[in-house]
Amino acid sequence: MPNPYSAEMRERVIARVESGASRREAAEHFEISPSAAVKWLQRWRDARDEIADYLAKAAPATVLVAAGGVADGRGLAAALMLGADGALIGSRFWASAEALVHTAFQNAAIDADGDATTRTTVVDIVRKADWPKPFTARVMKTRFVNEWHGREAELVEPTLVEREMNRYVTAMQSGDPDNTGVWVGEAAGLIHDVRPAADLLRKS
Repeated sequence: MPNPYSAEMRERVIARVESGASRREAAEHFEISPSAAVKWLQRWRDARDEIADYLAKAAPATVLVAAGGVADGRGLAAALMLGADGALIGSRFWASAEALVHTAFQNAAIDADGDATTRTTVVDIVRKADWPKPFTARVMKTRFVNEWHGREAELVEPTLVEREMNRYVTAMQSGDPDNTGVWVGEAAGLIHDVRPAADLLRKS
């Protein structure tokens, strides 16, 4: 019986294809079968087409925005072609000259790729941000994240969380990516430099 793939793996494969890779390239990169990649993409696109069609009929004034993994013109074009009215682009502008982000965090993302990120709750727990259970953050797999991901029940212990919050905040302020959370999405694999936002808009 084949091993089931996680929802996160499916998200990564879809994001890679939407960013310009072929299904076969994405399958080879994540070491899955090409047929699985084809199936996941088809189901996802069918679902998105259904949403676009439904909104066009039931709520034509509603704007449908694609989000996640869009960092350049190719991703935007793909989203528009599939029925979106626009795209929410976060990580690419996070790595712009105007962003209030420490350059050490931007450089860490430039040196990484989408596989260097994960979904986790540890960055919320350590900041005492009580989000509902279904919601997680996507951050880089830093030393801090790797150390506590999967040990969330320990991290909520009062003495530990106070100590780790001090570590997290100090590293955030000083630009130490290893000991804090670096908030960037899978589009990290498409970020190769830090440029002015206007330049990103012109050249994407």
